[in-house]
Amino acid sequence: MEKSQKQRQKNRTVNSIILSQVITLGLAALLIGALFFIPWISDNYIRLSGYTKDLKNQVITLFYCSTIIGLVAVILLFKLLLKIKEDKVFDKLSVNLLRGLSYCCFAVALFFALFMFYDIYVWVVPLAAGFMGLILRVIKNVFEKAIEIKEENDYTV
Repeated sequence: MEKSQKQRQKNRTVNSIILSQVITLGLAALLIGALFFIPWISDNYIRLSGYTKDLKNQVITLFYCSTIIGLVAVILLFKLLLKIKEDKVFDKLSVNLLRGLSYCCFAVALFFALFMFYDIYVWVVPLAAGFMGLILRVIKNVFEKAIEIKEENDYTV
C-alpha cells in the first residue's frame, strides 16, 4: 500500500513539473510573439492612458527591455524545472538559476521604477517585481544553506 502511495505521489510530482514546463514554454511563446507587437501595444498604451506621443520611445524601450528580461527569466525557470525533474535540485546550478531569476525581477522593478517618472500609475509593477525578487533571494539563501547542510552530512557518513 505504501509503495503505491509513493508512486502516486511521484506521478503527481512529475505531472506537475510537466505542466509547469508546458506553461513556461507557452509563456515563452507569448513573450516572443509580444516582441513583434510592442510598437502596436505601446501605441495603444499611450492612446488609452491619454499621454502624448512624446512618451512613445520610452514606452517602447521599457516594453522591449522588460520582454527580453522576461525571456531570460523564462529560460532560467525552464532550466530550473529540468533540474527538479532530474532530482538534482540541491546543487550550485540551482542556486545560480534562482539568483538569476531574482536579478531578472529586480531589473524589471528598476526599469518600471524609472518609468514611474513618466507614469505614476505603474507603481504596482516595480513593487510586485521587487517583492518577487526578494522572495526568490530568500529561497536562494535557503537552497544554499540546504546544500551546505547536505555536503556536511555527506562528509559525516
